Amino acid sequence: MDTVTGGLSSTANTAGFGTTATPITTLIGNLINAVLGLIGIVMVCLTVYAGILYLASQGETKAVQKAKDILKTTISGIIIIIAAYAASRFIMDALAGVVSQ
Repeated sequence: MDTVTGGLSSTANTAGFGTTATPITTLIGNLINAVLGLIGIVMVCLTVYAGILYLASQGETKAVQKAKDILKTTISGIIIIIAAYAASRFIMDALAGVVSQ
């Protein structure tokens, strides 16, 4: 029975499914990437929504202003997301370097 278990463990380790635990930095990095990705999708949807509002406004100043405000907010949000991604990537890479030493 040990031969079977040992063979399965060896195969799992070779395939990358070993019993070693995933480092916390990897888990946090994956979580941050997922959240920033979802927020990015929301920002793209808001940009499309603002464009549709702008096209459907037919020159009505209130609707045009609403579309412009949404677009300005979305662009500033995208800039913040990119900055947050860069900062989190830098921090996680620095932590991974410290942990691996």
